[in-house]
Amino acid sequence: PPRSTLFPYTTLFRSYSVTAVYSGDNNFATSTSLASSITATKNNVTAGLSTSPAGTASLGSPVVITATFGAATSGAGTPTGTAQFFDGVTSLGTSNLVAGVAQLTTSALTPGAHALRADYSGDADFNLTNNTTSTPPSPTASLTINSGTTVVTLTPSAASLPLGAGSTETYSYSVTGGPANVQPIGYINIYNNAVPITAGSGSCTTGATNTVSGVSGNISSGSCTVIYDGSSSDRSAGIHNMTATYFPTGASVGVVTGATSATQTVTVTGNSATIAIPYATATVGSL
Repeated sequence: PPRSTLFPYTTLFRSYSVTAVYSGDNNFATSTSLASSITATKNNVTAGLSTSPAGTASLGSPVVITATFGAATSGAGTPTGTAQFFDGVTSLGTSNLVAGVAQLTTSALTPGAHALRADYSGDADFNLTNNTTSTPPSPTASLTINSGTTVVTLTPSAASLPLGAGSTETYSYSVTGGPANVQPIGYINIYNNAVPITAGSGSCTTGATNTVSGVSGNISSGSCTVIYDGSSSDRSAGIHNMTATYFPTGASVGVVTGATSATQTVTVTGNSATIAIPYATATVGSL
């Protein structure tokens, strides 16, 4: 119920023995009533949780989580205290309530779905909230973090080279993606005309062999070689349309998305041969 000066804010959640005293007048004597016991209890809160942006956010971008707590009973005042924010069972931090509102800003949420919650601490006048026993329970909100864009680059050491036993092409690759200041982990597969390059002359092959190593920020890189010696179709003379595809491993799985580079064209020229056709001379009329 609404509070009165009889039960000020600082004296809630107590038991009181209340009597009424009549002062008397010229016609009536003074009188004191029998004591009556009254218990003042804490109020429940109304609660809400929201995020900005709402629903979805980009990896690494700031997300503002706002918890709002009010009095469930009209005239009961404004909740004070703190709100502790959670992502599932993981605490994101604690903020003070200002006019019933607490906010927390974070850029640390990983890609995927997140179940957010804010637990209210309670104060002298209002009951706390949690996700198990309180009425009402702590407010919740859902948020999905997108993985963001991964960029893969492939750079051949030469656009053209001859076919031969020592004709080596170096393919340098880089991967940019995921959270800031966290280098992607994983490996690169090199493709020749959309077909994974086979194991053979040089270090480029299919599988987890061609790994990427951290450079700086959210960039990793590496390189491998192909010797165009004619030992297989993907090492023969002709036009080779080359791409690199990144596959995340370890801590990058679910955080950095796989991606494929733009196509780079490498031309391998074959050996030329000179064919001599012998001929003979004859005197006209001698045949």
